[in-house]
Amino acid sequence: MGISESGSGRLRVEDDPYEILKNSPIRIENNNSNIYAYFEPMGSLGPVALSDLAEALDVDHFNWVQHVTLQPDDWTLVRLNEERTDGVVVEVPWVDPDMHVANIDQMVMVNEELEESEPFVPMIADNHIFYFDDPGQAEGVTAGRIEDFTSEHVMSFEDAPRFPVGWFLSEEYVQFETKLVGVREDKSAKYFDDIPGMSFTWKCDLTSDGGSIWTAYYSDVPDALSGSIFDVQLSGAVPEPSALALLGLGGLLVLVRRKR
Repeated sequence: MGISESGSGRLRVEDDPYEILKNSPIRIENNNSNIYAYFEPMGSLGPVALSDLAEALDVDHFNWVQHVTLQPDDWTLVRLNEERTDGVVVEVPWVDPDMHVANIDQMVMVNEELEESEPFVPMIADNHIFYFDDPGQAEGVTAGRIEDFTSEHVMSFEDAPRFPVGWFLSEEYVQFETKLVGVREDKSAKYFDDIPGMSFTWKCDLTSDGGSIWTAYYSDVPDALSGSIFDVQLSGAVPEPSALALLGLGGLLVLVRRKR
């Protein structure tokens, strides 16, 4: 039920770490071409150090896990072997960035409608499910290292997907699901799916002429030419008051019809 009080009093013995999670939903910012998220745990005495909360939850640290949960029907993701002589289809939902790529240009998205294919941005990622590379897991160009996105009290997330111009038909998009997770020492993930505010979904139809598909944060991502990031939904979020009013009105209409 928490850990011993630290010198700064950030986390008290009586603080339930799961209550801290419930009281610290992910904060999301969306400027339509880039999406950002922040996890900043708050306890009864104020901000809680991420390391303190991780210890109380029996994990080593925190990270994010992201999946692509929906893509256009005519898109097929293929993971090539190292010789580029054969490949396997990667079914939705798939991990973003892919955790099985040891070399650049091994991931290719095929658009069957246009009979075109585009490589993913050259990237070497570690062999774990996590969005940001864990300490000491990868060398070279990566989607980012988790230590670069973590301070004492805040862990951040950012993404800037881009897809080839002309690939989206009307009302097509790619849907993502992003989750906060704890990382155990054996690199397994501890999920908090039963706690509202610990994950979010979002859609994207952004395009660019960068010549590749960009599905993870990267410092040199090209400018977007069209599309946006939209329909961002935090898990367990309460509907806006206007939506609640409409729901209430709908219930009232049902009652009126029944009385008739």
